[in-house]
Amino acid sequence: MRFGLLYPPTFDAATHCDSATLYQQICEQVELGETLGYGAVWLAEHHFTPYGGDIPNPPLLLAALAQRTRKMRLGTAGVALPLNRALNIS
Repeated sequence: MRFGLLYPPTFDAATHCDSATLYQQICEQVELGETLGYGAVWLAEHHFTPYGGDIPNPPLLLAALAQRTRKMRLGTAGVALPLNRALNIS
């Protein structure tokens, strides 16, 4: 059985102080997860609410996490396609 990390984080000002602290904590947890043998990291996209509202662009955060891990697989657990236009049709 393989274990992974899932982040649809709820932002709590009392716990995280600000968005930068939340991102720093996620990076530290991913580094620790790799050390402990976790196999994957999944991020979910959320907007406009405290629940998961501080991960508006999972691919960007995954790019930052890719710099901090060598073995873990990275993926998105949910992406709001209407907000991410993959095709620019004029």
